[in-house]
Amino acid sequence: MPEPLDTTRTIPGPLPTRPAPRRPAAWTRLPWIALACLALGACQKSALDDRLPTYPVKGQVLVDGQPAAQLKVKAYRVGGLDKANPALPQAITDDQGNFTLFTYNVGDGIPTGQYALTFVWGQANGSRYSGPDKLAGRYADPQNPLKTVQVADKPIDLGQIQLATH
Repeated sequence: MPEPLDTTRTIPGPLPTRPAPRRPAAWTRLPWIALACLALGACQKSALDDRLPTYPVKGQVLVDGQPAAQLKVKAYRVGGLDKANPALPQAITDDQGNFTLFTYNVGDGIPTGQYALTFVWGQANGSRYSGPDKLAGRYADPQNPLKTVQVADKPIDLGQIQLATH
């Protein structure tokens, strides 16, 4: 029968140890991380690349013969939303009733195509637009627009657009 193992014996001297592997300091990895990020970013397509060219469309809205301040103008693409480049061009009139429609940035214009214009006169509160329509919804239906515009590759001035409260 084999002799039982003695677990009380100790090994003389300290246990041999291996030095811990040295990891490079974090700052030495930064150039590699930055390079990887740049490489990935260069391969990806920017959302700005998908933007369609835009052309200025401006006008002035008068209600009952007076300039209409803070009136919202929207341009709906006739035939429906462009699924590849969906956008809803819009503007809010200034104190003199003037507006320039924008798609991506204020004042940049709208892409080519035919649009139905709608007009809603609520209340602008900072970045929000709400309240009852002072025009009672008469000019808010893109299926039955008061005005349409065909945008080509040049600026358009719609002149004065006359609306009425009654």
